[in-house]
Amino acid sequence: MSAAITTLNPFWKQQVFAAGLVARMRPNYQLFAELSGEGDAQVFGSILDIVWEHLAGYNQKINFDKQLDKLEVITPDPAQFDMYGVWPALDSCVALACLVNLCEHADEAELLAIMDVNQSTIGNYLQAMQISDDAHPLQSDDIALQQQLIAELQAVESPSAAVRSVRKLLNSVGLSNIGLEGRL
Repeated sequence: MSAAITTLNPFWKQQVFAAGLVARMRPNYQLFAELSGEGDAQVFGSILDIVWEHLAGYNQKINFDKQLDKLEVITPDPAQFDMYGVWPALDSCVALACLVNLCEHADEAELLAIMDVNQSTIGNYLQAMQISDDAHPLQSDDIALQQQLIAELQAVESPSAAVRSVRKLLNSVGLSNIGLEGRL
C-alpha cells in the first residue's frame, strides 16, 4: 500500500490520508481512557481537530511543539497498566505525534511511520486475541479503507474538500482499525 500512497500528489493529500489513519485509531485511545480512567480523550481529540483544521487550510498558526507537549502528558505508559488496551492507545498517541510532526515538517518518513503503526496495531491485536492474521477481515477492511481514502483524495482538488471528504468517509465507517466503535 505504501507505493499507492505516493501516487497522491500534491503532498498535502498524503498528509490528509495520514490524518485519516490516525483518526481511525482515535476510538482505541478513547476506550482506554474510559476503561482506565487515565489519559484524556478530549485532549487527544482536540489535537486531532487542530490538525484537521490545519490540513484544511483554516488554521496555519499552530504551535506544533505545544501540541506535542499536550500529547506527551496524555500518552499512556504501558508499565503502569495491566491491560491490553494500553497498547492500542499508545499506538494512537505515537501515530498522532507522527501526524503533528508530518504537518510541521512534511517528512515522508512520518507518513510511513503512521502507516507502520496502523498495521502494527492490527497485527498485535490479532496476536493478543490469538486470532490467525491470515487474511483476517480487520486487515482486508483496513486495506479496502486505505484504497477508498486514496480514491477520495484523488478526486478532490482542494485541501478543505479533501478533509471534508475523508472525514465523511471515516464517519460512515465508524470503526477503528481494530474494530472499536467510536468518534472518528
